[in-house]
This record gives sequence, C-alpha cells and structure tokens, in this order.
Amino acid sequence: MSWYVQDANGQLENLFAMRTTGDKDKVVRKGGTYEAERVGDMELTLHIENPSVSQIIYCTCSIAQRQIVVARQGRNSQLVSTWLWWSPEIA
Repeated sequence: MSWYVQDANGQLENLFAMRTTGDKDKVVRKGGTYEAERVGDMELTLHIENPSVSQIIYCTCSIAQRQIVVARQGRNSQLVSTWLWWSPEIA
C-alpha cells in the first residue's frame, strides 16, 4: 500500500510504500512534512504538517485506488495540518 503525490506536470511521485502493519515513515519536502503509518492490513494514515501548496494525494493498494484532494487555505488563514485515512470501507 502506498501514498503518492501528483506533481505540477501530472506525474505521480511516491511518498511512501508501506509493506507491513506498523510501518512508519516521515519525510520533509516541498508542500509540507509528511508522516505515514500502515495501521492494519487494509488501513493507512497520512499526516501532513504545514501544507504549503494545493496538491492531489493518491492512496493505492492491490484492490483499490483512492484520490484525495488536499486544498490550501486562503491567504488569511493557514492550514496547520491535515490527516488522511484510507480503508476499504470508505473507498
């Protein structure tokens, strides 16, 4: 199961590939600080701190692909963090 972010050219860049339950990883890159965890056999979480750009995030696994849009807040309000969660029950 993986998290991907779509770049400005429409290409998908891999953020994380989570192979087993309990896997955790964190990366700092343009667009924010990303922290992911594979919670269970079919569940992933992604926490984005200080997101600075609008972006499209994809979650994939062997049975489904889900697109999640993370929108930037307006100039006068800043989005400090957001949580994304994927499970087959909501796909």
